[in-house]
Amino acid sequence: MTPAPAAFTVLRVITRLNVGGPAQHVAYLTAGLAPHGFASELVAGRIDPGEGDMAYFCGKVGVDVHFIDDLRRPISPLRDLRAFFRIAGILWSRKPAILHTHLAKAGFLARLAARLLRPFGVRPLIIHTYHGHVFHSYFSNRQNTFHLFLERLAARWTHRLIAVSERLKRELVHTYRIAPESKFRVVQLGFDLDPFLKTPRHAGAFRRKLGVDRDTKLVGIVGRLTAVKDHLMFLDSFADLIKTGVKALAVIVGDGEERARIESHAERIGISQFVRWTGFEKNLPEIYSDLDIVALTSKNEGTPVAVIEAQAAGCPVVAADVGGVSDALLATPRHPPAAAPEGCEMRDGGILVKTRTCRAFTEAYRRIILEDFRSNDPVRKAAAEHFSAAKLCENTAHLYKNLMTVVRPTVLG
Repeated sequence: MTPAPAAFTVLRVITRLNVGGPAQHVAYLTAGLAPHGFASELVAGRIDPGEGDMAYFCGKVGVDVHFIDDLRRPISPLRDLRAFFRIAGILWSRKPAILHTHLAKAGFLARLAARLLRPFGVRPLIIHTYHGHVFHSYFSNRQNTFHLFLERLAARWTHRLIAVSERLKRELVHTYRIAPESKFRVVQLGFDLDPFLKTPRHAGAFRRKLGVDRDTKLVGIVGRLTAVKDHLMFLDSFADLIKTGVKALAVIVGDGEERARIESHAERIGISQFVRWTGFEKNLPEIYSDLDIVALTSKNEGTPVAVIEAQAAGCPVVAADVGGVSDALLATPRHPPAAAPEGCEMRDGGILVKTRTCRAFTEAYRRIILEDFRSNDPVRKAAAEHFSAAKLCENTAHLYKNLMTVVRPTVLG
């Protein structure tokens, strides 16, 4: 895996390329930084059983991936040790100007390897991006304490820490005390949103696949079927919507380890006949086109890709005010606060649910359906421009160049 000639080399390491924003993020950065003077290599671990694989996306944008089979999300001392030595070997042979890590496992192992190799002349600038955090709603309190210890330790070896939203940065600095604010920078996510922007609303192809008429409202949730996304709350709030007499179907896009549990819950509350499952889908613009609402009921988020994609597609969003969601749901409120359902805030792109309850979500769905709420073209264009891949690469290159000017002489000293 030989990098293209450029002034500086970047070794980018990510735990795994599962379905979600981080996989797209690293693909765009690896492909898009060469015009800015940085040749990037991408190193990734393997996905877990039941996860959707987005490695194909790297090929789509022309990026080769160096896979490390032992680099996987679950903790396994022997496998983690082998992954550590593989990463250290790549660092030793490449001696990159910049090491940029993504996600917790890869972030810790690669930063530790760079730290230990420093006396032997391997002295990259070290950057780590937080796409979110796992300090609540993922693991037990004991595990959270352990993860916090590791993140605070690795932060000491890191020259810059990147958060993908202002709110995430505030949480990492003030709530979890990962590192001083001076070490953090905010670089928002970026994607190629043109396919969503160009796909017309209510094109009908996805409805025809489902076999449903236009009078049936489609309320969708897009993402991995994992506990932190709280699909159970989504189903509960949708069940309450059905009880009000609204003709609707719940559309669950994605797959994951929680599917059996979510299916059982749908049966238990008696709405299985109103739920459609798509599994992992690559043609998301077609799906967003026909959804009437995209819901996000998560307990914890970084910057949710579904919220950004839905706005670019013109689909109203009902999203919990967690993590970076409030930064992702663009535009100033379109109505005075009093016009919003209780516990919610109106936005041009949809409704921000401030109090994450079933009742608040149900009332938000009803408000959008009854008012025929439509996300307008200015919001679609704003989402596509604000979260563009070109802007992501430009902002990241600016951070790299600034860091090399300010810190590089010290690193080499």
